[in-house]
Amino acid sequence: MPRTVRRASSAAKKKKLAVISTESVPVDSLKPFHKNPRIGDVEKVAESLAENGQFKGIVVNIGTHTGREREILGGNHTWMAAKRLKWDDILVHWVDVTETEANKIVLADNGTSDGSTYDDSILTELLADIKDAGESLIGTTYTDDTLSRLIKDSTKSENSHVDKIEDASSTLEGVADLNDFVHFESELPYDIPPLLPHMIPDNVPGSPLEVWAGHELDLPRQDAEPHRWWMTQWAAGNRGVNWEQSIVYFYTEDFHFERVYEEPALNTKKILKLGIKYAIMPNYSVNPNDPIAKWIWASYRSFFVGRYWQEAGIQVIPDIQYGTADEALDVTLLGIPENAGLVSTQIQNARGDQTRIRTTARLLKEAEDRLGFKNILVYGHTDAERVMERARLEANVIPITNRSARRREYLNSGATVNSQKVSGGKKRRIKK
Repeated sequence: MPRTVRRASSAAKKKKLAVISTESVPVDSLKPFHKNPRIGDVEKVAESLAENGQFKGIVVNIGTHTGREREILGGNHTWMAAKRLKWDDILVHWVDVTETEANKIVLADNGTSDGSTYDDSILTELLADIKDAGESLIGTTYTDDTLSRLIKDSTKSENSHVDKIEDASSTLEGVADLNDFVHFESELPYDIPPLLPHMIPDNVPGSPLEVWAGHELDLPRQDAEPHRWWMTQWAAGNRGVNWEQSIVYFYTEDFHFERVYEEPALNTKKILKLGIKYAIMPNYSVNPNDPIAKWIWASYRSFFVGRYWQEAGIQVIPDIQYGTADEALDVTLLGIPENAGLVSTQIQNARGDQTRIRTTARLLKEAEDRLGFKNILVYGHTDAERVMERARLEANVIPITNRSARRREYLNSGATVNSQKVSGGKKRRIKK
């Protein structure tokens, strides 16, 4: 290593620059500080030196005032690492300070480093850039495990402790209130509020996508697969999910979500508070034996809430309701724009009834012919598979195994819930 010397200028001295000169000196000519309080990771420092070289000098006291010549004040562990690597020379910044000044420099050198904090997002980006360039993290003092942890932490929702959406806070910064009493202008029959086409996603926003079936089942996967997206059921337990990577759905009994329509402002703020950006519009039930007035009331509420969310900035996926009656489609499809990029439907209640399966398949195909949607989420299990086989849709079908089937498979595997083993009956493997 060539020996170079740079003298401090008079201007620099006026600025209280402690460094007198800089040069390369033999490693063995220096001495460690006599009472350094810091215990550093010499192995990591040596790794950095071997990979990156020495990119900053160590600070060494000449010793005129302390009587300890060539004593290292800043960079003791760098010097130890250089010795471990059997270097001949090391770059040094020379100072000549008193005992008190030497102690301050040692403490400041240690303390300013120890007190540092990091912007994890920037740190993650820097480490990821190195990996993306095909390089290892050797020499950075960080490991691949560190990067994996940072990535996982960066995708973890701050509201992951919230179990049910209705448990979330409704306090939004900068939002005094939303209005419950809203009327949306409509040219559709029965004043059904039309959904806004530009607030309907073109396709599934994230992939892979699966239904969240409970923290005991899916939390390990949330930790292992931080980029996975989840469908989160309203009123069901979703503790631990990354809400910001979830799609809210309502494929359950109506009484669980009646208040979504009755108190739209309150419940919309809860969704926004969780950072949820996508929702399937609620599907208030349409039963074939009900009078048309009930079909209209169910459809009006569904489209009202969907439009309300869109106006609040939430992307809404239209829900296909067919009610197993041809006439029902004339009402339930009214607010869905043609050629929507993504729609959704549930197929859960046929219970093996072949007549109902055939009817559902025919009505779903009719809905596709009327609307021309491009992609469809199909929520269900065995019945859904049979319906889709018959429907022969031209749209891209995205099958989603429903929550109850996933829970049933989990329980039948002999898993534990609340520390109690689930037993009783012969274990049966549920076909996916």
